[in-house]
Amino acid sequence: MGLLLILLVPAGMAIFALYRYPKQVVWWEFLLTMLVSLVAGFGARLLVVSGLESDREYRTCYVASAFHTEQYSTTHLRAHKIGKTTVWTPYTVVHPEH
Repeated sequence: MGLLLILLVPAGMAIFALYRYPKQVVWWEFLLTMLVSLVAGFGARLLVVSGLESDREYRTCYVASAFHTEQYSTTHLRAHKIGKTTVWTPYTVVHPEH
């Protein structure tokens, strides 16, 4: 949809030229203007999309990212059936640092 908006300017120019100068213009001038606008629009879209989608990282002396996680633990409850009753006992999981 956005790419077709680029055709509004040449279409407006064609309507103006047909209204103002009907004997001085020929049909292929409008076709040429539309084609140039379409090529320019597709070229600009190709450049923008390829620039947004490329992700290249070069080796430099600057740090791009750093990651450190300290040791932590989580406590969960575990269910045990004893007869008809359920007993919940806590247990701890220790996650090492990395």
